[in-house]
Amino acid sequence: GEGGGAGWEVDPGCKFAYICAGVATCLMEPGASTGRPLHAAAASLLGVALHQGAEQRKRAESVDNDREADESDAKPTEPKWHSVLKKRLRKLYDIGPQDAFITACERIARKHPKWLLKDSSTAITELNTLLPKVHGEPRFVALSALAKVAECDKDASAAFAEAMLPTLPTLLAARDPHIHVLALRSLARTLPTLAEEAGRWPNGRKIDQVAWRVALERAEKELWGSADSGVRDAHAQLCVAVASHVPTLADSPAVRSPLLRALAEGGSGSGDRAAESNAGGEDSAASTVLKHWHSHLPGSSLAAATAAAVQSRSTALDSTDANDAAGNLGRRLCAALRTLPTANDSASLDATAAGWLAAACHVVL
Repeated sequence: GEGGGAGWEVDPGCKFAYICAGVATCLMEPGASTGRPLHAAAASLLGVALHQGAEQRKRAESVDNDREADESDAKPTEPKWHSVLKKRLRKLYDIGPQDAFITACERIARKHPKWLLKDSSTAITELNTLLPKVHGEPRFVALSALAKVAECDKDASAAFAEAMLPTLPTLLAARDPHIHVLALRSLARTLPTLAEEAGRWPNGRKIDQVAWRVALERAEKELWGSADSGVRDAHAQLCVAVASHVPTLADSPAVRSPLLRALAEGGSGSGDRAAESNAGGEDSAASTVLKHWHSHLPGSSLAAATAAAVQSRSTALDSTDANDAAGNLGRRLCAALRTLPTANDSASLDATAAGWLAAACHVVL
């Protein structure tokens, strides 16, 4: 094009629309069995184009705000290639290959997930329908797309949780650790938004505690013996999120048992080392679980009191501080020991009880 080979940019004229329409022809035809790499690349480019187009419309709307009302009331028409893309996705879903439909949705969701919420979230409904039916990589890709859309806004987050909780048993039964980790972490990310909405009741939506309890019980049944550390970490972090944002479920065995196991598993390491290793990044499951237990025990540990004293006065801990901290020890230890390991069957109970006393001392001290 003009101006050298610097690449094309979003442009309100026909050139951009023609380019996008051309890229859309690279998507797989309904019923085709070849062309998947080109299809994925084309969907990625269309996702970028959708995002850039949305950004351009935002800029145009901000300019229109300075114009008179009769000039700015007219809504911009949707580019024709959008409808071409929608029709192609619909045919891929209806006729197949459905994994091509899933791939296209996920590639679009990487750059412009809100586009999948158009037309009454038809694409999201279709992805939710396919999720329990497909297996392997297509299932992971479909779940990835849904998780990205769930981060768009509070309504999308609530809809994701509502659809995912009944589907969770099917996902966990597949014994795919990648699916397990993604599902658990995605659900955990919805809880702050759900709790915020519940706090606005009756103007907000209540959390479906029954659905969460049933899903957590199934997760505990399927995952208590998982050999994958990533799955165990994601399970524990979900339980921390539930205990924090749905306090009525905090004492449920399906929430408490994974947290006790995580505490026992991390009991041989130092909480300070865990925190240091995660400086500047997301907390590890071990440090997250430790924070949870510290917040649920009365008083503070001797180590925490020492650190607070040093930070506040830059001096050694005096005898008064030490005595106060030591006085908390009995109350903290009794509270920790009252948190007995519980489970629905003997095998998971043994797994939860293993290392429990050492873990209790770890969090108390």
